[in-house]
Amino acid sequence: MAEMIIDEMNGLDRNSLMKKLLAELPEIGEEAGLSSGEIGWRAGMPGDRMHQLAEGRRTMRWSEYMSILFVLWSDDKGRVVLDRKGLFPVALRNAMSVNRNDHVDRSDNVVKYKTHHNNSFQNKI
Repeated sequence: MAEMIIDEMNGLDRNSLMKKLLAELPEIGEEAGLSSGEIGWRAGMPGDRMHQLAEGRRTMRWSEYMSILFVLWSDDKGRVVLDRKGLFPVALRNAMSVNRNDHVDRSDNVVKYKTHHNNSFQNKI
């Protein structure tokens, strides 16, 4: 399954997704009831970053795309708009929903963590 998800991710045209999001962000924000400044603030971006992106003085990074995507996805209206415009592709959703620890017994992790930290604590006494 992991190989399939990696193949899907490799097939994404990140540049096109970022350009499309940037071009449609004013409309998306309006429909979601959020200004671009509010979206940028919620995404943890410096105040003028969204303006620089909108004016073409900066190129959007994938991390910025993902941050904006999650801000909009966490908003009910934003989620509807993202779905309608195809800005959160199924391949990306699949990759984000993978549990990277599926193959590990969780109780085994807890035992290892407690054993390691108890030993560290005992060594300091």
